[in-house]
Amino acid sequence: MDQNYDTGKKVVIPCGVCVIMDYYGEEDQVLELPRGLEVLGTLTFPNNYRLTIETPFIIVQGTLRMAATGRVSDTPIVEVKLTGTEEVTFLPIENNSEACGGGRCSVGTQPIVVAGGKVVLLGIASTCKTWVRLVDVVSVPSPEVPYTLNYETPAVLDPSHANPLCRRYDPYVNDNFDAGTTPSLWTGGDGASYDWSRGFLRVSERKDALKDAPTLDLQNIRDCLIADQTYLFSARIRLRNSNTEAGPRTPCADDGYGCLTLQATTVHTNSRTGIRKGREFPSDAFVYNAWEDFYASFTFSADEIDSNAVYQLFRLGGPSSDVDIDVDDVSFGLPPPFLYPDPTDVCGGNLIMNGDAGASPIHPFPISSKNGKLRVIASRSGNRFFRLMQRSDDTDSIQYDLVAPQCIRTRSQYSVRARLRFLANGKTVNSNMMVRVFFNDGTFTTIKAATCTNDNKGWEECKGKFMVIDEFESNTIETVRIFFRTEGAPNVSMDVVDWDMRVSRPAKSGILVPSEGVADCWDEGAQIALTSHTLDLNDAQVRQLVSAPVQLGDGTARLELDDAITFPVSEMQDKDFAVEVVLLNRNIRFQGGTEQANRGGHFMVYHTPMVTQLIRGIEFRNFGQLGKPL
Repeated sequence: MDQNYDTGKKVVIPCGVCVIMDYYGEEDQVLELPRGLEVLGTLTFPNNYRLTIETPFIIVQGTLRMAATGRVSDTPIVEVKLTGTEEVTFLPIENNSEACGGGRCSVGTQPIVVAGGKVVLLGIASTCKTWVRLVDVVSVPSPEVPYTLNYETPAVLDPSHANPLCRRYDPYVNDNFDAGTTPSLWTGGDGASYDWSRGFLRVSERKDALKDAPTLDLQNIRDCLIADQTYLFSARIRLRNSNTEAGPRTPCADDGYGCLTLQATTVHTNSRTGIRKGREFPSDAFVYNAWEDFYASFTFSADEIDSNAVYQLFRLGGPSSDVDIDVDDVSFGLPPPFLYPDPTDVCGGNLIMNGDAGASPIHPFPISSKNGKLRVIASRSGNRFFRLMQRSDDTDSIQYDLVAPQCIRTRSQYSVRARLRFLANGKTVNSNMMVRVFFNDGTFTTIKAATCTNDNKGWEECKGKFMVIDEFESNTIETVRIFFRTEGAPNVSMDVVDWDMRVSRPAKSGILVPSEGVADCWDEGAQIALTSHTLDLNDAQVRQLVSAPVQLGDGTARLELDDAITFPVSEMQDKDFAVEVVLLNRNIRFQGGTEQANRGGHFMVYHTPMVTQLIRGIEFRNFGQLGKPL
């Protein structure tokens, strides 16, 4: 614009004057016209000239030409932002001088008014299309890496560590107390008697419920410990009470007292910490004089790890002092790497780690349970499976939380399977495999993944497929839990093995459309909408192009979208009912302000009976004025 124009006042292009826009201001090319713009002569924007104008109004009584016919993205080439809050009036000229009773015309707030003038507004090339039919839904050549940045991974070990135990994933402690071994790091605590001559460790003559207990000195491995990393502890325990026969449950079952507890104690130079890492629960209470499995998963905080500590111990105590504690098959260490997703293919293969129960003879990690007593059981052939006993509700279940929950993506399809067996005395048990997705806003969605029927004749396969159709962002997922729910069989023990869940059909985030009018016109960043494929208009899907269209040479172009889509009807399925793909952006945008409630911008063309207006491919946002007569 000519430098003689003072943008601090209303800018008027006089009659008979032709102006070509050539404003060069700030780097982002924003022209502020706080007093408005009135065109009585001619104002022309060169094609694809990039500029943002902020003004309360534009009045055109002459000619305004804007052309922006380049590729369309999410950023307009020309944008007019209306900022006004006051009523606007203007004085008609020439043959319209009596249009408003010989005085000024009132056109409300935030107007773009063509009054007796002419506009040529071209926001898209004449050869470009703004909607086409959907040809097909496809996968893009390089599937997007899922949002799985925060899943737990195996500990990173130091191969040059001075302690050879710290260089590998083998258990730090692996004691079966067989004859001929001398597990000298085990004691009976502060004063109890202990020996392992029977092929297991027995601690007897106890005086204190917690301190006189099987005690493991961690001195030779404490420099291996890593803060905030999962560790596994497991052992076979027998609580021996000479005053009772085998069978009765321990007092832990009655009131929660006297339960077996794994206590980690660290004595620093100037302080002492004692943290419970695992315990026997009332619902899972031991039986006297019988071997039971005990396991725990836990982490160490940075305060609990001190290579210079005076000493660091594990204690297995808690039962009353008249109870001998027998211990066998102790294992303590890091989970092996195969219990975590493959970092090169996080969402590939079976998403349920240790679904075959083969990782440990005792510890079910990372499988867990809601209530009941979960155990790893070995069959006569040596194969292992999970058993959940002491259920009291149909929702009590073996369950698994995905290590990488963001592998669940909306519109991906998943297949699930497991072998189930119910100990129901010959009765048929119906159950369902369920998937529950918890979001970080506290909400969740529950999906029936498979229906399982077991006639109690042995192992039955349960399998199915499901798709998450609810719209959500992958990075809003907090937990994905897979579990089983029985129907009318709350007290029946449940066996599960060969538990498998994997992606059977990845979410598709590519579509094919006719290339003519699209390939050379739509660009990276542009928003598109797929019209509803159902009778519900809310099933329309809005996505963004992550790259320019790719011509495939067969008359179609592939559009790569920023997220997957629900499979709509395409021409490949039905030419008569294929949905449309609509371009939502334009190169020229008129943006109404939001300063006043119910008062957006408005575009008016009037008193131009003999003038041809040309308006093509223009985007209007925040336009409309509720209850405001003009």
